[in-house]
Amino acid sequence: MTIPAVIVIAHDARSPEPGVEDYGPEIAARVEAVGGDVLAIELVPLGGELFEERMQHYIDGEVSLLLTIGGAGVGPDDIVPELTSIIVERRVPGLEELMRRALIEDSPEGSLERGAVGIAAETLVVNLPRDLALIEAALASLAPIIPTVHARLQGRESPYPGDESTGYDDEFDG
Repeated sequence: MTIPAVIVIAHDARSPEPGVEDYGPEIAARVEAVGGDVLAIELVPLGGELFEERMQHYIDGEVSLLLTIGGAGVGPDDIVPELTSIIVERRVPGLEELMRRALIEDSPEGSLERGAVGIAAETLVVNLPRDLALIEAALASLAPIIPTVHARLQGRESPYPGDESTGYDDEFDG
């Protein structure tokens, strides 16, 4: 089972961190390792309307996983979580907490990340940090659950074709 995915990188021309645009392929490889099929990596200027429009474009398409990179910290222009909140129909706080815990364990700077996770139509939207090490920590924390979320958004219980079991025993011993 492959998960159609897109990576949208929030580009801040004033950012002192060069190279955020360059590690899209590295992130794509990690997404593909958990069953994702990265259809596009797009660099979009950080700002309100255009970034929101691009996210909505992919949600309206055939994308099941939309990852945003950057724009989720505490800087004055970091508004990606707010834009995500406009687009998603349902937040997924458990995945936000799971990701945030991994970020904090990786680095104290992880506590400054405000990334949102939510569902828009049949698309899982995840705001990832700008820092590659933090991106890796976030993706590692979400990797085991992404196939399950995808399957459930498609109306299946199991991410594995032909296996609709929940993995839980029918009997409870108390």
